[in-house]
Amino acid sequence: MNSSDVSNIIKRELPSTHKRILLNGEQLTLENSDPYFDALPSRHFIRIREDEYPFLPGVGHTYTHFNLSPAFHIPGLTYMFPIILETGYFDGEKEVLPLISLDNAYIVECIGFETFRAYKDLKDEDFKFSASNIHDAEDLKKIIIKKYSKSMPTLSEEEILAKGVSITTLKIVGVFSDNSGYTASTPIESK
Repeated sequence: MNSSDVSNIIKRELPSTHKRILLNGEQLTLENSDPYFDALPSRHFIRIREDEYPFLPGVGHTYTHFNLSPAFHIPGLTYMFPIILETGYFDGEKEVLPLISLDNAYIVECIGFETFRAYKDLKDEDFKFSASNIHDAEDLKKIIIKKYSKSMPTLSEEEILAKGVSITTLKIVGVFSDNSGYTASTPIESK
């Protein structure tokens, strides 16, 4: 696979124009342009499942994050790692956004990015800064299948693995610990 191969992209992988977020105990769906995001350390998110957080290194450390390919992260850009509280999904037609929380979310700086890597092409050094539960391509395959079989239920395990992975190298620079003072100006939907 190479970066010019866009035939591997499915609609779910394109950036969403909205985020479903737990804010001050309320579930809100906000447009990405909502002023709420202007007050955050970054409006760019790399969502992390709640059960992945314990395996991440702490502030000051380098971390390698693997996504289903393709992903589109930009070196030099700051991101936040919101915690996925409820998995979203895309069934081929309907998309349900994951419910995320920014409480105690890591703030990270992207220092490297590569997309469209086949599992057979992964090297030991690709796992040097990975989560503590990912040591090799076999561990990674299990994690990717677990993660994406829920969010993309129409894809088989073989189809998920055939997409390969994107590799994002990040420096964890801080923790967003006080979300309580933020309010959303124009929720699209509230529960």
